[in-house]
Amino acid sequence: MKPTAFDYIRPTSLPEALAILAEHSDDVAILAGGQSLMPLLNFRMSRPALVLDINDISELQQVRCENDTLYVGSMVRHCRVEQEEIFRSTIPLMSEAMTSVAHIQIKTRGTLGGNLCNAHPASEMPAVITALGASMVCKSEKRGERVLTPEEFFEGALQNGLQSDELLCEIRIPVPSQYVGWAFEEVARRHGDFAQCGAAVLIGAEDRKIDYARIALCSIGETPIRFHALEQWLIGRPVGNDLPADVKLHCREILDIAEDSTMTAENRAKLASAVTSRAIARAADRIVHLDVKRG
Repeated sequence: MKPTAFDYIRPTSLPEALAILAEHSDDVAILAGGQSLMPLLNFRMSRPALVLDINDISELQQVRCENDTLYVGSMVRHCRVEQEEIFRSTIPLMSEAMTSVAHIQIKTRGTLGGNLCNAHPASEMPAVITALGASMVCKSEKRGERVLTPEEFFEGALQNGLQSDELLCEIRIPVPSQYVGWAFEEVARRHGDFAQCGAAVLIGAEDRKIDYARIALCSIGETPIRFHALEQWLIGRPVGNDLPADVKLHCREILDIAEDSTMTAENRAKLASAVTSRAIARAADRIVHLDVKRG
């Protein structure tokens, strides 16, 4: 099939894009990487009167690090997150997780902002952004700037917190301490497919006892799940060989997962427990190496 007829505009500046969006907000589709939008157009599941192409807006493609915060434009493509040194040196969790995202053809065109706006429950980046405690900067011509937390931005499956005349412009990510261990683990049917379950983990420790933990899971609910209960349980626990097994057992006890058409609640809880324990084990192992380096 082919899309229904639509108007097409490709602005070159953010103010121009916001003005167009304000005028046509009732029936406009934003074209970023197009990896989600183009299939919807081709199958006529989306029938906008206007497609607003934001690929020529240079402001949305910038990356900079200032005051322990990484500022990432929403049009930064997946391949940059995976390959560029600024991500590897400041937010290695993102670069590591991006190796599991889709395939090279999609990563060459797909954008971080587009992926977050799509808000797919099984997508890796929303969980990573949630674990990192990032903020989404949304702009409109009428209301100016709004800054949303992941909990505010991800409203449900394929649902985000943007207003109809708003554009996601930037993701602000706090840079973790260089002594915080990180890891991303997932299980998927094939490499590059959506995760059946994924875990993004940040762990810090002092005197071999965990004093910092941030964990987020994907593909176990309609939005990324911040695993607060496990984070609290981890605080004060020693970093050692028994940690992964203890984590796996405790996850099974506290995870509350609804059954769906693809997997029983029991099997998904087993899978989530195994994936989370593996991620924590690798993050904890990195703490050991970082402590050696610090010493």
